[in-house]
Amino acid sequence: ARWVVNKESHATEIQDIINHYFLIQRIKSPTQNNNDAVELYNNLLSSAHNILVLAMKTKQQASLSVSAELLMAINQFEEVYQSYK
Repeated sequence: ARWVVNKESHATEIQDIINHYFLIQRIKSPTQNNNDAVELYNNLLSSAHNILVLAMKTKQQASLSVSAELLMAINQFEEVYQSYK
Protein backbone atom coordinates (compact mmCIF):
# COMPACT_ATOMS: atom_id res chain seq x y z
CA ALA A 1 0.00 0.00 0.00
CA ARG A 2 2.86 2.36 0.79
CA TRP A 3 4.43 1.85 -2.64
CA VAL A 4 1.13 2.67 -4.35
CA VAL A 5 0.70 5.89 -2.36
CA ASN A 6 4.26 6.95 -3.17
CA LYS A 7 3.82 6.12 -6.88
CA GLU A 8 0.59 8.09 -7.07
CA SER A 9 2.03 11.11 -5.26
CA HIS A 10 4.99 11.21 -7.65
CA ALA A 11 2.68 10.96 -10.67
CA THR A 12 0.56 13.79 -9.27
CA GLU A 13 3.67 15.90 -8.72
CA ILE A 14 4.74 15.32 -12.33
CA GLN A 15 1.29 16.40 -13.53
CA ASP A 16 1.40 19.51 -11.35
CA ILE A 17 4.82 20.50 -12.66
CA ILE A 18 3.79 20.07 -16.28
CA ASN A 19 0.52 21.95 -15.76
CA HIS A 20 1.55 24.76 -13.44
CA TYR A 21 5.09 25.39 -14.56
CA PHE A 22 5.47 24.43 -18.19
CA LEU A 23 2.00 24.80 -19.70
CA ILE A 24 1.07 27.96 -17.79
CA GLN A 25 4.40 29.76 -17.45
CA ARG A 26 7.03 28.51 -19.87
CA ILE A 27 5.41 27.33 -23.10
CA LYS A 28 4.06 30.34 -24.94
CA SER A 29 2.15 30.30 -28.20
CA PRO A 30 4.28 31.54 -31.08
CA THR A 31 3.96 35.26 -31.76
CA GLN A 32 5.42 35.02 -35.22
CA ASN A 33 3.78 33.22 -38.09
CA ASN A 34 6.81 30.99 -38.58
CA ASN A 35 6.11 27.35 -39.49
CA ASP A 36 9.11 26.13 -37.49
CA ALA A 37 7.94 27.98 -34.36
CA VAL A 38 4.41 26.62 -34.75
CA GLU A 39 5.70 23.08 -35.27
CA LEU A 40 7.94 23.31 -32.20
CA TYR A 41 5.04 24.67 -30.15
CA ASN A 42 2.81 21.81 -31.28
CA ASN A 43 5.53 19.27 -30.49
CA LEU A 44 5.88 20.71 -26.98
CA LEU A 45 2.14 20.61 -26.38
CA SER A 46 1.76 17.05 -27.62
CA SER A 47 4.79 15.93 -25.61
CA ALA A 48 3.42 17.59 -22.45
CA HIS A 49 0.02 16.00 -23.06
CA ASN A 50 1.66 12.60 -23.45
CA ILE A 51 3.37 13.03 -20.06
CA LEU A 52 0.06 13.95 -18.42
CA VAL A 53 -1.70 10.91 -19.89
CA LEU A 54 1.11 8.54 -18.93
CA ALA A 55 1.20 9.94 -15.38
CA MET A 56 -2.53 9.27 -15.16
CA LYS A 57 -1.99 5.70 -16.41
CA THR A 58 0.82 5.27 -13.88
CA LYS A 59 -1.65 6.06 -11.11
CA GLN A 60 -4.17 3.56 -12.49
CA GLN A 61 -1.83 0.60 -13.03
CA ALA A 62 0.87 -1.18 -11.10
CA SER A 63 2.82 -2.07 -14.25
CA LEU A 64 6.41 -0.92 -14.45
CA SER A 65 6.16 -0.67 -18.24
CA VAL A 66 3.91 2.40 -17.95
CA SER A 67 6.42 4.00 -15.59
CA ALA A 68 9.18 3.30 -18.09
CA GLU A 69 7.07 4.90 -20.85
CA LEU A 70 6.57 7.92 -18.61
CA LEU A 71 10.31 8.26 -18.09
CA MET A 72 10.91 8.07 -21.86
CA ALA A 73 8.21 10.70 -22.44
CA ILE A 74 9.83 13.01 -19.90
CA ASN A 75 13.20 12.58 -21.61
CA GLN A 76 11.61 13.30 -25.00
CA PHE A 77 9.95 16.42 -23.59
CA GLU A 78 13.30 17.57 -22.24
CA GLU A 79 14.90 17.26 -25.67
CA VAL A 80 12.11 19.21 -27.36
CA TYR A 81 12.07 21.83 -24.62
CA GLN A 82 15.84 22.37 -24.85
CA SER A 83 15.45 23.26 -28.54
CA TYR A 84 12.57 25.61 -27.63
CA LYS A 85 14.56 27.80 -25.23
